[in-house]
Amino acid sequence: MEISLFSQSVINGVVLGLAVILVALGLNLVFGIMNIVNLAHGELYMLGAYLLWWFGVEKNLTYFPGFLLAVVGIALLAIVLERAFFKSIRGQVLPGFLISIGLILSLQALAILIFGEQPKGVPAPEILQGVVRGWGGAISLERIAVIVISLLCLVAMFQFIHRSKMGKAMQAVAQDPDAAALQGISINRISSLAMALGGGMAAVAGCLIGTISPISSTMGAPQLLEALVVITLGGIGSIPGTIVGGLIIGLTRGFVSTYANNTYASITVYLLLFVLLIFRPSGLFSRD
Repeated sequence: MEISLFSQSVINGVVLGLAVILVALGLNLVFGIMNIVNLAHGELYMLGAYLLWWFGVEKNLTYFPGFLLAVVGIALLAIVLERAFFKSIRGQVLPGFLISIGLILSLQALAILIFGEQPKGVPAPEILQGVVRGWGGAISLERIAVIVISLLCLVAMFQFIHRSKMGKAMQAVAQDPDAAALQGISINRISSLAMALGGGMAAVAGCLIGTISPISSTMGAPQLLEALVVITLGGIGSIPGTIVGGLIIGLTRGFVSTYANNTYASITVYLLLFVLLIFRPSGLFSRD
């Protein structure tokens, strides 16, 4: 029984950790390029899940085309938000906070207006229905899909940033926007790309979690808070730190919620953050 609980805690923790890593990486990317903390990033996660429900349930599309359309749709929405609200205040933290708060309220209201107040659910496709048992635990194929797709996205993002020309341009802008502009790099284009990639990753996380948890207009706020904790734990601007921080948070939540409850899990997560800020305020993988 204890082995089963332990295995289930690890599985749940990895699933939760990978989902929040996708959200945190997008948030970290936008901050690194635009120097703006987009607090409405959680709403892109929420809208991604809603779009999957709309395409997959309301429009009767199959799961994977609906998934792809939801991610593309949120990436395009992120570009619109960047051009309409964040372009003119790039690098200004306080205006970014204020606009983000307004977007949170507006996007939540829009979600209720379009999709209704009742929580939604997305049934998993037939190929993802079933359970795999082993090592004293059981994991549903839906959760295996969360793990596999999340890992593929992380690898693809890492390869894009470190191997592609556009990825290297993004690194240059993050390090020194003025020098990058002098080299002919379009700051506007890179900012839009960062928002699109960040929004797309948030939508991927929303779609994945939408098949295993209820979809509601307020689901973005808790995910945003945990993403901020992950970024703080790992160190701002650090991709490896974000991944490690996300796994720490996910496993902590998985174990504490299994052996206690979700309330104690949330308390433990923020206690971890509090302790880290005392001993290493710049994060585990900071360059300081």
